[in-house]
Amino acid sequence: ELVTLCEAISGDSYPLPPMLILSCTLHLEDWTMKTNLEDNVLLTVSDTSYSNNRLPLQWIFHFDYFSSTR
Repeated sequence: ELVTLCEAISGDSYPLPPMLILSCTLHLEDWTMKTNLEDNVLLTVSDTSYSNNRLPLQWIFHFDYFSSTR
């Protein structure tokens, strides 16, 4: 399976939680309950596992939330 990871590190070396794009059409809750992923990781799905018109906006909201609360 292909997975795309979007991550960012701020200028002061603070790592922001990543976004994982899974290759599928729907996300099952079971997948995240049986992993060691942190709760702040954004999981999303895409038919191709690549970005599309919807995913960059999700990433911007995720990035903004965690960078503004610091």
